[in-house]
Amino acid sequence: MIRKLILTIAMALCVMMTMGTATAGEGYYLGVQSGMTWVEDTNTSGTSGEMDSGYAVGITGGYDFGMFRVEAEGSYRENDIDKIVIFGNPTTCGGDISSTSLMFNGYVEFENKTQITPYVGAGLGINRIEHKGYAKYGGGTTVNFDTSETVFAWSVTAGLAWNLSDTLALDLSYRYLTSQDVDTAGTSNWGFTSRGQIDYEVQNILIGLRWYF
Repeated sequence: MIRKLILTIAMALCVMMTMGTATAGEGYYLGVQSGMTWVEDTNTSGTSGEMDSGYAVGITGGYDFGMFRVEAEGSYRENDIDKIVIFGNPTTCGGDISSTSLMFNGYVEFENKTQITPYVGAGLGINRIEHKGYAKYGGGTTVNFDTSETVFAWSVTAGLAWNLSDTLALDLSYRYLTSQDVDTAGTSNWGFTSRGQIDYEVQNILIGLRWYF
């Protein structure tokens, strides 16, 4: 999957580099984006977890001043659980970790004479994180967990925009997003509850479009 993503990005680069020069206009814009996400491993109270690569989708709306751009962004990410180890015991497991975020982002754009505009940015906001699933191990022990909490989040971004016309730009970006620790709890079929905190950190490769009006 990662190899396919790299090939897709390389093909997009080749196509855009052969196009004529265009400059996306300043002013208000709306955007959509999607891509792949990778969540860092989680560790809490003797339990560690690994996640599969997942997906992200989002919408944006903002204003482009030329060298600076500001926007509001709503996005959703989801990654399935790949592995859970409880006190050194491998488990049979399932579930996912997802997040719904509302971010306010600011960018510095490095305009030049080509149709490609590099940029960097940062964002602040809130993230609603949900961590749901189960793990079975040992002599029939099953631990179920169902955590949801809204916490403060922040991000950093670096990207490239290809200006297809004065009203349309194709966007490719890398984003690192992290949040405050999230309280979590797992309850077993034997009645005991294990509590701890997880640190939600996610890396994103996103492709999107921006329409100016």
